[in-house]
Amino acid sequence: MGRTAPQGFHLVTVRPCDAIRNLNGIALETVEGRTMTHNTESDLPVFGGPALRELALAGYTRLEHLTKVSEKELLKIHGVGPKAIRILREALQTKGLSFAEPKPAKSARSAKSANRKSTEKSDLPKLAAPAQRALAAAGITTLEQLASMTEAEISHLHGIGPNALKQLRAALQAKKFTFANGG
Repeated sequence: MGRTAPQGFHLVTVRPCDAIRNLNGIALETVEGRTMTHNTESDLPVFGGPALRELALAGYTRLEHLTKVSEKELLKIHGVGPKAIRILREALQTKGLSFAEPKPAKSARSAKSANRKSTEKSDLPKLAAPAQRALAAAGITTLEQLASMTEAEISHLHGIGPNALKQLRAALQAKKFTFANGG
């Protein structure tokens, strides 16, 4: 199966004796016995071949493209490590540009406290996480809402198993409720 080149790049076969050539807009440079290709229409600095290929595949072929992405996001790309980030940062700085600011992530602690707040008003029993997610996705937060549904409807929710049904039945009975079908 033949290899394909990223957009803006061409695959070429290079002999080890080639030093620097320019074929169809591709700069070929042999460094320590390894040939690296670089799109000469790109203004990205020349560094590790895998990183450049993967950046091109991700659509980052010019320094201006990198202003829309954070360093943290670029580090997720194969071949892009701290050294590549440093080289790219220096190239951006020479043009008066910089990486995008990292997007603030919701911390696990705030997500847990938000989840706790949403379940504080709930009179549902403590269930396994998949069952809790299934009920939340169905918009069921109280036993009264649960009683308006049939046992079959609840049992068909992904994440509700026999144990969860048993716990829900017991909680309904404790509050003198039943499922809509009387089960």
